[in-house]
Amino acid sequence: MSKKLIAMRNKVDTISEEEAYNHITEIQKSYTAGKNRVLDSLAGAMWIVEKMFARTGHFILEFIQNAEDAKATKVKVILQKGLVKILNNGAPFSRDDVEAICSVGKSHKDPKEHIGYLGVGFKAIFLVSSNPHIYSKPYRFKFDKSHWPDPRTVPWQITPIWLEKVPEECKEWNVVFHIPVDEAGYERIKEELQRLAPTTLLFLHNITEIELEFEDKKKIFRRKEKKEGIYTLEVMENGSKTVTSWVVFRNIIKVPDNIKEDRFTKEWNRGEVEKREIAVAFKLDDKGDLAPTTGTIKFGVFSYVPLREEEIGIPFLIHADFLVAPGREMVQREAPWNLWMLDEITKFIINNVISSFKAHDTWKYSYTNVLYSIVHHSPFDTHLANPINNEIKNGNHAVTLKGDFARISEVVEVSQTVLDLVGSDFIEKVTNKKVLHPKAKLHPSLEKRKTIDIRNLKEYLYDIESIKTAFGDRWKEVFRDYLKTLASDWFRYAQSTRESEKYQREFRMATCLIDEEGNICEPGDIYIATSEVEEKAKKLFPGKFKFLDPLLREDIIINFLKEIKVEELSEEKLEGIIKKEQFPSLLKELKDSSKDDQTKIKIVKIIKDFWKEGIVNSEDITKEGFLIRTKNGRWLEPQKVLLSAEYEPENNVERLVMNNLLDFELEFVDPIFIENESPEEKSAWKRFLEELKVGSKVDENRLVERVGILTSVKYEKEECKVENIRVLTESERGKGYDIESRMPDGSPKYIEVKASKGLWSINLTKNEYKFILDNPNNSFIYIVAFALKDPELYIMRGASLRDATISSITLAENEWMRICEKVWKPLLRSS
Repeated sequence: MSKKLIAMRNKVDTISEEEAYNHITEIQKSYTAGKNRVLDSLAGAMWIVEKMFARTGHFILEFIQNAEDAKATKVKVILQKGLVKILNNGAPFSRDDVEAICSVGKSHKDPKEHIGYLGVGFKAIFLVSSNPHIYSKPYRFKFDKSHWPDPRTVPWQITPIWLEKVPEECKEWNVVFHIPVDEAGYERIKEELQRLAPTTLLFLHNITEIELEFEDKKKIFRRKEKKEGIYTLEVMENGSKTVTSWVVFRNIIKVPDNIKEDRFTKEWNRGEVEKREIAVAFKLDDKGDLAPTTGTIKFGVFSYVPLREEEIGIPFLIHADFLVAPGREMVQREAPWNLWMLDEITKFIINNVISSFKAHDTWKYSYTNVLYSIVHHSPFDTHLANPINNEIKNGNHAVTLKGDFARISEVVEVSQTVLDLVGSDFIEKVTNKKVLHPKAKLHPSLEKRKTIDIRNLKEYLYDIESIKTAFGDRWKEVFRDYLKTLASDWFRYAQSTRESEKYQREFRMATCLIDEEGNICEPGDIYIATSEVEEKAKKLFPGKFKFLDPLLREDIIINFLKEIKVEELSEEKLEGIIKKEQFPSLLKELKDSSKDDQTKIKIVKIIKDFWKEGIVNSEDITKEGFLIRTKNGRWLEPQKVLLSAEYEPENNVERLVMNNLLDFELEFVDPIFIENESPEEKSAWKRFLEELKVGSKVDENRLVERVGILTSVKYEKEECKVENIRVLTESERGKGYDIESRMPDGSPKYIEVKASKGLWSINLTKNEYKFILDNPNNSFIYIVAFALKDPELYIMRGASLRDATISSITLAENEWMRICEKVWKPLLRSS
């Protein structure tokens, strides 16, 4: 026990038990005899308890604060069913302490020396108990609601009642509280004890141990100072022990006159305070390095003990004598005293703490990671986080490879692999930045930085002059080592991953190469080949191909380039290239009118083989004016020619011509190209011609319409035996029909023809529909389906539509097929 504490205890001990009893009795009589003091104190007590101590468990922190003020080194809390015991070894109650606890807002504590609210803070106890007992030699008394016949007339919360017996705990502890609680109070206090953390001890000067007992659990928090400023917080719980380490920086600050004179400061009894302590604490990991507390410590703001509502997200802890409500929920945000405290903490960190970090062999690499934070809670953002963040971003706080400090914007992160490969001097020259020390830990939100690693080194290797200057005659060897390292990185992946197009593309983009001329080039510009193929290619096409520099042709590099799909020039590919080189001259020869047909047919077959081998595509062929021979011996563009019957087209137009269902002059591909060919080869020719868009310039709609007319005429002649049939001219089509024929009785027969490629719905115009309604017995609709394939003629009488009442009509195929009276297939008859 300290000399000061012994002196304080001796002073209290000079009060006899009789004097203590008389003191308690005197206070009790003053409340029960005088109405004014009763009413005033009761009103104040109720406001404090109900408004400022909204959370019932928070009185535990108040008792810890008061124990700290009493110079206690240990506090113990025992929670039992129906009872809470709070014990400490601090100085026993003085007469002034008793006066304070038996009134409201009349603490006798000197704000220069104390931090608790004895009297005010104690009133939070009445949220969980109506019968607390207090033992502190020579005092022993209680507050008891049930003691009074009508507690409404007595401020029982501040009216003491003398106790006769003293519990056993008073032999070991100087101050003992026994607080009876109901079930609800028990649960709330248990929750508060579960939330209590060892960091509660961190900024206290006197208390080094807090012991908690509840529900068969025993938990002890201990603070130990390992060396100046570095503490361990131990947690002993049910036989297990955990330890965290912290470094704490403290500073004494002088209160300026303008803060002393502020109304808030005076109202909170700080107007006479000359100086105050501020402190910041940083967690240390198992290796003694700085570690952010965000995510591991819930409360980052302390006013000696944690403020429960201040979860602001800073990665370290701060402590100051903040002005807080007696409930210790949060700081008074508008108080100039608090804003000044925050500003002082910020200045202390920037001017003093950072200097200590920079001088430390380990912390200099990591302190920016524990100082930078994103905070959105006022005033902690504008008065703490933002100024520190600005200093970190704009000051010299990034450790370089050479050991000095630079701005974060002036450094570049480089992987050790790249440093081993090209060295820091080269990187600094090509980036115009300093290399960040590999041990440096910068906060990820500071700046979007990319690390120069083996996969993005490529962009810095394109400056060939810088490479030659940096490495001299060794520059190609450096390039070789770069490719070998990249290849090793590639082969770390499993075979299934390396077969992924995504990864192949990613590594192709990360690779640059050197050709035989010493030029930097992309993988797509280089060919890999055997020495024989390479020699042949150079001889046939001088200067056409770029091959890899001989120094780079190590197996690991070649295999890597093959797997990321750098083009291999094989004998077959070279032959294809040779053929493609011949292609323009072949086309030119094909279009030469002086060449005989046999030569041209041979050329077409060669070009078709080029297409089949993938040497040329259809676009290559058609854009150069390719020609195909027709059955009439003409050489025309494929788009103007139709496939002949021998090619088995889907729409056999030639068959229609042969059966007089088409009378246009059409050209068909000569079957000479597929004479004596296998079915597979015939199919290949068909695909070849279709890719060349054979027949695409022939008006298909015109063909369909004409097939419809000629099919209808053929039916009239062959089936109806009509000789005089007239097809209306274009200028006559507005009459509402297409063909004039004769009925069996010799009367006129009017036929409207509708033709299509498939089995589709039909549309009748207003004129067509009106004419049918006016002539229902003499009008017919001839519908020709599948006109270009195998025409089918469906015959519908106009009378079938006479019940319709609309001026134009669309008939779906199932409808018009239902009312047709006959179907006729001309090609089936002819075959």
